[in-house]
Amino acid sequence: ADITVSNDAGTCEAVVIYVAPIGTDNCELPTTNLISGLASGSTFPIGTTVVTYQVEDASGNTADCSFNVTVEDTEQPVVTCPADITVDFDVNCEFTLADYTSGATASDNCSAAGAIALSQSPAAGTAITADQVVTITATDEAGNITACTFNITTQDTTNPTLTCPSDILASTDAGVC
Repeated sequence: ADITVSNDAGTCEAVVIYVAPIGTDNCELPTTNLISGLASGSTFPIGTTVVTYQVEDASGNTADCSFNVTVEDTEQPVVTCPADITVDFDVNCEFTLADYTSGATASDNCSAAGAIALSQSPAAGTAITADQVVTITATDEAGNITACTFNITTQDTTNPTLTCPSDILASTDAGVC
């Protein structure tokens, strides 16, 4: 039967052990040989490998059988977020989020660094009015997803304003100091 396995941890392949088929014949003991694919106990790459065996009897009669060995990348990528930051509000008491994916790093057992898609939530350009947790999500070529978070602490550094009334000139009441 077809075989499907997950990759070995940290690699883009898997050692696969299977029971090799053994041919039979009605007259004499035939020989069974692997004619394509990899033998049991071999390291199979990510993807599907067709394994074909052939049995041959002493008269030269043959029969083949094939099965698929599929190794799936099920390992999540690793993503590291930027460090927590403190930001200043603008005059409207807001801060607009930047694109923090460029400050994140990502790696994967099978995908090249440039092939790992990074996304951010809330998105770059979002105006925040309070402290915010930002999530960076990494998706590898096999669709495996992982995320990290970092904190944005906001602070108001704009001095308040105070408008005083104009000077008041008042006269004393009659007979009162």
